[in-house]
Amino acid sequence: MLDKNLAMDVLAAALSAGGGFAEIFMENNEKNSLVMTNGVTEKALWGVEYGCGIRVFRQCRSGAWQSAYAYTNDTSGDNLLAIAKETAAAAAAGAKSEKTEPLFLPALNRLKTENVHCIAISPSSGGKSLAAEKLRQAAESACAMDPRITQTAGSFMGITQDVLIVNSEGLWAEDRRVRTRLMFSAAA
Repeated sequence: MLDKNLAMDVLAAALSAGGGFAEIFMENNEKNSLVMTNGVTEKALWGVEYGCGIRVFRQCRSGAWQSAYAYTNDTSGDNLLAIAKETAAAAAAGAKSEKTEPLFLPALNRLKTENVHCIAISPSSGGKSLAAEKLRQAAESACAMDPRITQTAGSFMGITQDVLIVNSEGLWAEDRRVRTRLMFSAAA
């Protein structure tokens, strides 16, 4: 999602106006949904949210913290550096001029986490077609169960979110968050 050298440059730019802590949050969020009535597709949607947020905290002489946040979907290096500088200036706005220590960023260390929730079928690939098939089968089974069943409704929602968090304390954490929901009801 983001090159480590660029991440370090963005963090340095975010701290350039005397910030005490900076964080980068990047995401690629793919969403799928399907709504069926009586086994017929009524609505099918797909979309992607992609972008990067930069947050800067600056401690003032009084001890209070000021912060600023910016978000963009233009993740080119030049734009991220510009956004980081603007966010640094916004976090420093209104603060009295204070002497700042020379900037030192620790090396980025990848946080290793084990995903204990294995995903057998991704909702963004085979999950959509499998969900549609299962919802049609459920509609047929419900109607075959009793002639008093007059309507069936089913829905599928699948989200795959890839996240990267990098901060000025040296954290580099990546995560994939997958959520799937399948619902079905029958009315008699």
